[in-house]
Amino acid sequence: MSTMNHHSRWSTTDVGGLCWVSDPAQAYMEASLTAVGEGRATAKTTDGREFDIDLKAPLLPPSRKQKEPPRRLLQRVPLTTNNGVENMDNLAVLHEASILDNIQRRFRMDLIYTNTGPILIAMNPFKWLPIYGDDVISRFHGRPYGSMPPHVYQEAEDSFVQLQKYRKNQAIVICGESGAGKTESTKLMLHYLAVVSKRTSEREAKRRSVGSDIDGHHGNQPTIAERIVNSNPLLESYGNAK
Repeated sequence: MSTMNHHSRWSTTDVGGLCWVSDPAQAYMEASLTAVGEGRATAKTTDGREFDIDLKAPLLPPSRKQKEPPRRLLQRVPLTTNNGVENMDNLAVLHEASILDNIQRRFRMDLIYTNTGPILIAMNPFKWLPIYGDDVISRFHGRPYGSMPPHVYQEAEDSFVQLQKYRKNQAIVICGESGAGKTESTKLMLHYLAVVSKRTSEREAKRRSVGSDIDGHHGNQPTIAERIVNSNPLLESYGNAK
């Protein structure tokens, strides 16, 4: 087991320090280290419970005799802001518990997007948030990657820029469990691409004083991106078919 999941090198100098204790129901609980010795550690959670933890047990192969996985300890460094961090590369300690804590804190503030390097993590808020629409698209369009808060529009903008710059096909991988919001994220990206490609086409048409656009259409005919958006219900029906 890697240090991403368990930290086993605790010493008496760590007593009084902050830590995370794994829990089958809550994933991780905030705690502080109260004792260390002979391959074991004692941690007290913020709700007053104490756990005696075998530091070597999580490193052993799983056994069928175990009723539940052994508890694990991870270092805990409190976040300094209520909104967490936008890019989890900037976390003081990067492991399962710190990732979940940061995402949960941002989710409670309706900040559903978080970056981890070049990957965008999107949480389904199960409600509509006022962070979409043409006005928001205008704020993201033309802005360098990383200059704006994490957002699905930022990923779409980056792909659009790379497409224009290198003239090569771009791919965005959207994955997640059922109900995570994959379809909605796809719709948002397609709408963004439809809007910005049309605006780009209109600028090109004015500059050249002709009715052509970058998609090879003329006049007010829909762009390729707009056609993809309009075909989305058909694409969904294939995706939902069993």
